[in-house]
Amino acid sequence: MDMALPVVNATAAVLARFTAAFNAPLARAVVFGVHIDGHLVVEGLLIAVIVFQLSRKSYKPPKKPLSEKEIDELCDEWEPEPLCPPVKQGTRIDTPVLESAAGPHTTIDGTEVVNFASANYLGLIGNEKILDSCVGSLEKYGVGSCGPRGFYGTIDVHLNCECKIATFLGTPDSILYSYGISTIFSVIPAFCKKGDIIVADEGVHWAVQNGLHLSRSTVVYFKHNDMASLASTLEKLTHGNRRTEKIRRYIVVESIYQNSG
Repeated sequence: MDMALPVVNATAAVLARFTAAFNAPLARAVVFGVHIDGHLVVEGLLIAVIVFQLSRKSYKPPKKPLSEKEIDELCDEWEPEPLCPPVKQGTRIDTPVLESAAGPHTTIDGTEVVNFASANYLGLIGNEKILDSCVGSLEKYGVGSCGPRGFYGTIDVHLNCECKIATFLGTPDSILYSYGISTIFSVIPAFCKKGDIIVADEGVHWAVQNGLHLSRSTVVYFKHNDMASLASTLEKLTHGNRRTEKIRRYIVVESIYQNSG
């Protein structure tokens, strides 16, 4: 306590001297009719120092490349974050594993069950005629062309199949896709463009919805399988609007819907 008193007294004396210096007549001046005292001088100096510090370039320590040992240590310490949160026991789903073809009846864990989840709509899985044809194609062509149709993936059976489909439908030609969803993605944007109007059933497959989005057309949905809703929607789009009469309009529906049949 005795040692602190001299320090306090010295600090008070210094502050008193500064106060007296700023309040003295010599510390005041008149510049262009403006009285400038010691406080304004100190504030001006502080502003000059702040501007100087802000205008200086930030100091960047020189980059020192890491040694091989430091890189190895960082790699050993690094732990990647999981791509997805851990699955809790209550939300875990045990996917059934098929032990036979996904026909109307299939085998799971050694038990024959009725299959209500397959996309085998036409029941062609297990058809002996198709199986024999597939075996013959595998022996002749292998498991695939390993290339796109437009490059080197076209095989003679592709062209023969397209010719038969065109003859059956009575069209000049046909295009064979290897995946049904890719067909929808391509066909709808091929016909419908930006500025066209598409009136679609609200129950169409998500692949159809993506095709509608890719077309960049104006899409309006009507109630599922409701012809009165379709007629009302078309009437609202065209009634009293001469501009829509010159715009191309399309109706997009499905024959069999995935969710409702």
